[in-house]
Amino acid sequence: MIGAVYPSEKKSFRDPETGAEIIQYTQQGTTNRTLYFTNRPYTSDGEHIVFLSDRTGRNEMFFLHLKSGKIVQLTDVEGQSNVSNCIHPKRPELYFRAKASIFRVCFDTLKTEELLRAPEGFGIGILNLNSPPWLAFEMIEKIEGTSLIKDEKPVLAGLNFEGHHLRPRSLIYRFNVDDGRLECLWGDLALLTHVQISPTNPNLIIAGDTINLPGVN
Repeated sequence: MIGAVYPSEKKSFRDPETGAEIIQYTQQGTTNRTLYFTNRPYTSDGEHIVFLSDRTGRNEMFFLHLKSGKIVQLTDVEGQSNVSNCIHPKRPELYFRAKASIFRVCFDTLKTEELLRAPEGFGIGILNLNSPPWLAFEMIEKIEGTSLIKDEKPVLAGLNFEGHHLRPRSLIYRFNVDDGRLECLWGDLALLTHVQISPTNPNLIIAGDTINLPGVN
């Protein structure tokens, strides 16, 4: 339930090898993950982070106060399968993906609103908000045919797999979170992922093309 408060699970201990102090913030549930590595998990006040957890029985986003360890549930939306979400760098807002929609939740009011939905046959990828008010992301066509085929030779990161892809239609968008403008900036018959918008130039956006990268699916 949105607004549900969980008591602190915070504990600290010393790493036996290095002597460094380790702080563990979560213990409940089988999954507790911070945001994808291309997006920072820290809120604009610098006192909280957000993370995904299945402690309710399904994946939802939560708010963690770093000093006290208090945890608050932020979302109650089915279909959250990853942590490809992002935080507004200047406002108390989380932008998250669930199924084929993008939502915004305000930390102050805990109000959730749906901002946009992908057209039929498309899914939404990683969200990025480095350059507010522009939220950048990709939409990728859902097609059958992606598979993993074992290979004799080790490839990416030592995995003995080779990625084989059909060429889905991928579209790169930016969405103005203040006025609702949606702009399609680029499209290609390739798997374009990991979209990042420049923090200094909203017209500069980069993405990865994994079509020819072995071991990636």
